[in-house]
Amino acid sequence: MPGRTPREKFLRISVMLVVAAVLVQMFLVVRLIVFINGYIVSQQMQSEGAAIRVAMNALPATLFLLRGKVMQLPKQEFHVWQGIALLAIVCVVALKLSPSTTVVDRIALYAIPLQLFVGSRVPDLHLFKLDTRWLTAAVVVLAAAVQFVWLAFAKTAFAWLPYQNILFAL
Repeated sequence: MPGRTPREKFLRISVMLVVAAVLVQMFLVVRLIVFINGYIVSQQMQSEGAAIRVAMNALPATLFLLRGKVMQLPKQEFHVWQGIALLAIVCVVALKLSPSTTVVDRIALYAIPLQLFVGSRVPDLHLFKLDTRWLTAAVVVLAAAVQFVWLAFAKTAFAWLPYQNILFAL
């Protein structure tokens, strides 16, 4: 803020902090209390597939943390993916410590893009000195297997198949 005295700057920042605190109190604190009561205090919220979804994030997170430097990403991008990978690992620990698997499951949703990022770059990781075509095929087969198992055996799979038609009739 050029041309302003330190006192004016301090007053403006103080007013902004007070307004921010009031807005947080009005809009976020009440909802946060509801979520804490619903997910943690009551312990009634349990997600059946939370462990599988967290594990699906943990594998690419581990790969990225061990071999991510090989990708030669720009520094800022590397730090973003590293943070997401660490979040995925923290979710593994939190799943064991938290009384509610649902809250961990909801947080783990933010790490799902890591599966796509690392999965699409598995050949760049130079794992096991395998040909990139074999690694790419392995990623595609793994993704297809996950989709098949989920759609064939999940209790809620019917809710994800709204477009039943003659081309895809079982």
